[in-house]
Amino acid sequence: MMVGLFADRTCSGCRHSSELRSRCESDYEMQRDQGFQLVYDAIDVVNRQLPESRRLAKSPDTVIVGPSGVLDSLGIVNFVVTLEERAGEVLNGRPVMLLDSAALAGEHPPLQTVATLARYLETFGR
Repeated sequence: MMVGLFADRTCSGCRHSSELRSRCESDYEMQRDQGFQLVYDAIDVVNRQLPESRRLAKSPDTVIVGPSGVLDSLGIVNFVVTLEERAGEVLNGRPVMLLDSAALAGEHPPLQTVATLARYLETFGR
């Protein structure tokens, strides 16, 4: 049995969350709705650690990293680690690194907003 965020929602016969997967283990492609759900789940985890005034909204336009973002450096690290772990679970244990040099060097960094991050998560498994 999985421990953590998806512990009560796993499907029988595999480690995926039935809510987050549209196919079984043999298919590693992450769908867009899965990307959004993973980001929203990570927001839930991080928000539990934040005062109400600094909590992230679960909206595609919510800024994760940037001048109008509410997370400090420790909040960003907690968010990224949580999201990498959850995404790895959906991708059958494949490592997911959101802070690699290729992702950070682009014109539109994936951690900018919830929407950019969900789109970036789609690229894993292709």
